[in-house]
Amino acid sequence: MKLTAFIGFTINPKLHKKIASELLKIPEITDLHHTTGNFHMLAKLICKDSDQLREILQDKLTEIAGIEKTETMISLEEVIHNY
Repeated sequence: MKLTAFIGFTINPKLHKKIASELLKIPEITDLHHTTGNFHMLAKLICKDSDQLREILQDKLTEIAGIEKTETMISLEEVIHNY
């Protein structure tokens, strides 16, 4: 069973391009957006399970300089998919 999650990132804006290039190295990230609102960036991830998501959160994201805060949301159900 696959797990879909979204991660909102608060980052150091001066490191936006460097952070984006590091995030793009994580194959589970399928979409990455520069956003307005509460987060500077929003990523969509497709993971095989919660253990893989935990590994990304604890091992990979903590190694990226400039990420100040994250908030993770797990999708319970995809209601609309128009593309």
